[in-house]
Amino acid sequence: MKKLLTAVLLCLSTAAFAQTSEFFTPVKSSSLRLPSVPLIANDPYFCVWSSVDNLYDAGTTYFSGAPKPLIGVLRVDGECYRFMGQALTTVLPMATEEKWDSKYLMNQEPASGWTAIDFNDASWKSGKGAFGGGDGAYGNIGTAWSGDNTDVYVRRSFTLDEVDAAGEYFVTYKHDDVCELYLNGEMIAQHGNEWNTDGRTISVPASLLQQGTNVFAVHCHNTRGGAYIDFGLFKNNMQTPVQNKVQVLATSTYYDFTCGPVNLNVVFTSPQLIDNLEVESFPGTFISYQVASNDGQEHDVQFYLESSAQLGVSSSSQATTSSRTKSGGYVYTKGGTTAQDVLHTTGDGQINWGYLYMYSEVNDTKDITLGDHATILATFQNSGDIEPTKSSVSKDGGIYPAMSYIHKIGTVGATPVSSYTLIAYDDVYSINFLGERLKAYWTTQHSRTSFTSRMKTFYQEYEETMQACRALDERIYNDGFEAGGYKYAEILSGVYRETMAAHKLVQDEDGDLLWMSRENNSGGFINTVDITYPCSPLFLVYNAELCRALVTPQFEYAYRGKWTKGFAAHDLGPYPMATGQTYGGDMPLEESADMVILAAMLQKITGNSEYTQKYWNLLTTWTDYLVDNGKNPTNQLCTDDFMGPSEHNINLALKSILGIYSYIEMCKMLGYEEQAEAYKEKVLPLENFWKTNAVTKTKPYHSRLAFGGANSSWSEKYNMVWDMMWGWDIFADARDKDMDFYQTKMLTYGLPLDSRGEYNKNDWHFWVGAMSRTPEEFETYVDPMYRYVNETPTRVPLSDYHDANTGERRGYMARPVVAGYWMKVLVDKFMSGELTSIENVEVDTKNITAEGVYNTLGQKLSKPEKGINIINGKKILK
Repeated sequence: MKKLLTAVLLCLSTAAFAQTSEFFTPVKSSSLRLPSVPLIANDPYFCVWSSVDNLYDAGTTYFSGAPKPLIGVLRVDGECYRFMGQALTTVLPMATEEKWDSKYLMNQEPASGWTAIDFNDASWKSGKGAFGGGDGAYGNIGTAWSGDNTDVYVRRSFTLDEVDAAGEYFVTYKHDDVCELYLNGEMIAQHGNEWNTDGRTISVPASLLQQGTNVFAVHCHNTRGGAYIDFGLFKNNMQTPVQNKVQVLATSTYYDFTCGPVNLNVVFTSPQLIDNLEVESFPGTFISYQVASNDGQEHDVQFYLESSAQLGVSSSSQATTSSRTKSGGYVYTKGGTTAQDVLHTTGDGQINWGYLYMYSEVNDTKDITLGDHATILATFQNSGDIEPTKSSVSKDGGIYPAMSYIHKIGTVGATPVSSYTLIAYDDVYSINFLGERLKAYWTTQHSRTSFTSRMKTFYQEYEETMQACRALDERIYNDGFEAGGYKYAEILSGVYRETMAAHKLVQDEDGDLLWMSRENNSGGFINTVDITYPCSPLFLVYNAELCRALVTPQFEYAYRGKWTKGFAAHDLGPYPMATGQTYGGDMPLEESADMVILAAMLQKITGNSEYTQKYWNLLTTWTDYLVDNGKNPTNQLCTDDFMGPSEHNINLALKSILGIYSYIEMCKMLGYEEQAEAYKEKVLPLENFWKTNAVTKTKPYHSRLAFGGANSSWSEKYNMVWDMMWGWDIFADARDKDMDFYQTKMLTYGLPLDSRGEYNKNDWHFWVGAMSRTPEEFETYVDPMYRYVNETPTRVPLSDYHDANTGERRGYMARPVVAGYWMKVLVDKFMSGELTSIENVEVDTKNITAEGVYNTLGQKLSKPEKGINIINGKKILK
C-alpha cells in the first residue's frame, strides 16, 4: 500500500506539469520593490537573497552579503540567457584558480605614478598572489604578508589580444583590510578599515581596458590581525534576458523574464507554513520554472540551475566534499564542509556544518551532474547537453565543484511547459538548548526517516504544498488589506519570510516546542526577549503556539534554575547555543514586563491555564520587580539599547504598569480574584505617578521622554497599544494627545523614535500606527513605510532602523522584529474577539441552559465551572 501511494504521488507530481501554470501567477499582485529579495528563506543559516533590481545584475548572497551563489541559465535555440547570478568566464584568474605573477613592495611607499601602465617597476620584488597571512582563515596564499599596521603594494600586468567594446567585464576582489584598487591608472574600488574575504564583484567599463598591456595596481593596509588581497578579471559571455517583473508574496517570489523568443517564469517557494509546522520546519525550497514561446514559433529549450557546497561554508578557505547519488528514479547531490564542526559557529556567522542538497527526478531529459563549474557550464552553453558526472569531488582551495541541475525541455511552443527542482539543507543538529542537542522539529514527526527519504516525499508533495502556500499568501495579503489597504498588504507580504527565516523550530525532550530566534546583525543572540516581544504580533495572530514556543525557552531557563536573578533574562546565548545569557548587561524592567505581557496574551488567546500556572511563581516574581522598580526607573537599558541606558524613562514606567495590569488579567482568568485585587492596589501609585508627571502641562500636549525632562522631549509610546487592546484605557487621554502630537513629527520616511534624533525604528512605528483612530490616520503611518521599503538606497534584507529623512539604513538588517508590522492586524482581530479563547470570553448570563453555558460570542464553553455552576438547571455565579 505504501509503495502504491508513493507511485500515485509521483504520477500526480509528474502529470501536474501541464496543469500547474497557476503556480506562476501570484494570487495577489504586488508592485513593491524590496531592497533585497528572498530566494531561499528557510532558517537563519539557510537563506539566499538577491539585493539588486534584476536577478542577473549580481551574484546571490547571504543576508550579510557573503556570496551564496545560485546560477540560472536558459538556452533557447543555442543562445544562452543568464537569468540569475553570475556565470562569468575567467580573463585573469584569482588565486582560487591559480596563483598569479606580480611585482610588489612591502612597507615601502612607492614613487608617484605607481598605478600607471608605463610605470617602471623593475626594482620591485617578484611574487605570487594572493598575498596574505595572520590570524584569518585565508587560503591560496602565494606570498606571505602579515603584521599589524603593515602595507603591501602590488602591480599585476596582463595582456589582452582584443577587447570587446560592447562586452561586460567584471572585477572580483577580496581584501583585509584597507584597500585601493586601480585598473590602468583609474581607481575602481576603495574601502576603509573593513574586510571582505568572501569576495566583492564590480562591473568595469570595457573602455578602461586596452588591447595589449594592462595593469592592475592595488594598495592594501592591514590594521591588525589577518591580512589578504586577491583579485581577478572576468567577462560575461552570455546574454541577459529582459526582467519584466518581480513580485514578492509571503511564501513565494515570482520572476517574469523575456528570453528572446520565449517567456520564462521562475518562482522561489520556501514553504514557511505558519499553520503546518512539520512542513515549515523542513529546510527545503522549491524552484519552479515555466517556459512558453512568445512569437508563435517552436523553439528548442534547455534549463540550467547551479549551486555548490559554498552555501554551507563560513569561510571560502574551508575544504568541502560533494557527492552524487542516483536511486529509484531520483537523483541528488550533497555537499558540505569536510570538517563538519557541528554547532560550532555561533552568533551572526554562517553555518559550516551540515549538507546542501539538490534533488530531482532523473530521466532522459532531467539530471543533476557534479563536477567542474567551467566545464559543465561550457558543455551546456555549447550544446545544451549534460556533462558526464563525477560521483564525488573534494575541494581544498580552488573553485567549488558545481551541482548542476539540467532539464533538456526540448521543443516549446505557445503552450507553457513547466517543472521544478528542490534545494534543501540538512543541518544535522540545529540547536543546543541548555546542554541538549536538538534536531529540527520535522525529525520528531519522522523519527525513523532519513533526510533523503523525507526530501523525496517533500519533493513528491510539491503540488499540495504549493497550493497551501498560495492559500497562506492570500490570507496574509487579505488580512493586511483589510487592516490597512494594499500598501500595508504588500509590506506584510514582503517581509513575512524575513521574519520566519530568522527562527528555527525544535522540540525538547519534554515535548515542548521551542521557536528559536536569531538576532541577526545585532549580536546574533538566541531568543532575546526584546526581540521576541516585537515579533509577537505575527505569531499571536496566526499561531499562538509559536508565540508560546518563543517564550518557553526563557521560562525554562529560569524554571530549571539556570537563571536566578529576580527579573527576566535578556537572552540565552549566541545562536545556536542556547546555554545561558551572554549579553553584557541586563534589561530588568524591559524583559520582565515583556514576558508578563506576552504570558497574559497567550493565556487570553489559548486558554491554556496549565502553561501559565507552571510558571506562575516566575511571573509573580517578575511582576513584583515591576511593582518595586517601575514607578520611576533608575538608569536602565530598554529595548532601544543602541541609545544607551536612560534614567526616569517614561516608556519603561509605562511598560511596567502595563505588565502589572497583564498580571492582574491572568489572575482573573485563573480565578485568583484576591490576588488580582491586591495587585490592583499595588499598581495604583505607579499609575497615578505616571499620569501626573508624564504628560506636558502646556501645548503641544504629549508625553515626554523622561520624568523631569524638557517639555520639548518626547518618544513613541508604542507599549500603550496593550492598554487599548485590552480595553483598560488607563492612558486613553495621554494616548490621544500623543497620537495628535506624532502627526506634527512625521518625516518623509516615518516617525522618529524620539526627540534625540531623526531615525525611525519601524517595528515600533507600526505599533504606534496600530493605535490610529481612523483608517485615514493609519494611512499616515503606512505611506512613509511603503515609501521607505520601495526607495531605500541600502540594498540589504530590510532594516528595522533607518534614517527618517533619507531612508538610509542606520543599522541592523534581516532581523525577525519585522514581525511587529502585524500589530494592526493583531489589534483588529483581538479587539473583535476573533482570537480570544472561548474559555476567556465573558459569560453570557442570558444564554445559560441545562444543556450548557455560552459566552457572549455564542460559543459553548467546555468548562462552565470556571465562572458558573449549574445546579438543577439554575445558574449560580461564583
